Amino acid sequence: MQGAVVNASEPEPQHIEAELVAAYLDGRLQADERIRVEAHLAECARCRAELTAASGLLHGSRRSRWMRVVPVAAAAALALLIMWPRGDDGTGSGLHRGSEGSVAATPIPVAPRGLVTAVDTLQWSLARTDRYRVHVFDEEGHVLFVAETPDTFAVLPDSLQLQRQVPYYWKVEGRIDPEHWSGSALTPFTVTGPAP
Repeated sequence: MQGAVVNASEPEPQHIEAELVAAYLDGRLQADERIRVEAHLAECARCRAELTAASGLLHGSRRSRWMRVVPVAAAAALALLIMWPRGDDGTGSGLHRGSEGSVAATPIPVAPRGLVTAVDTLQWSLARTDRYRVHVFDEEGHVLFVAETPDTFAVLPDSLQLQRQVPYYWKVEGRIDPEHWSGSALTPFTVTGPAP
């Protein structure tokens, strides 16, 4: 795919095209394109919201607030995702041979990233897996939260009190088979908003 972002109008910042949102959620981007898209998502709240909304549609999200913010671009991305042809290695698995299969099984953290006003949910990209495992760590590496889910989000419990101006880290893993997981890199975030 060519060009990770499109310039909608001169004063507007560049945003991710619907086709790239679909490819990102489906795990079909090459490593360099995926890195460009993730870098843009780290900086652009609008594109993160569109990606989160599209991902929620794919998984029948139970959180109605995501459904209220779904823009037309997310619907287009979903249509592209459903109709987009998938590669096949001849085994019927739908996965390519080699490293591309493991990349497609690795979910990518979407939100929270960087400075955020509040965190109640962790959101990641769709990966070719049946189960996800998510961890939240404090700045010293202590595990604060662990969950397994078939969804592309996890709601943090009310008992987890994240402090303001303190760095936290999280990662998500996708189950490749019953004994193997493919994990994302650690993703930093810091809560800057009012205390809960």
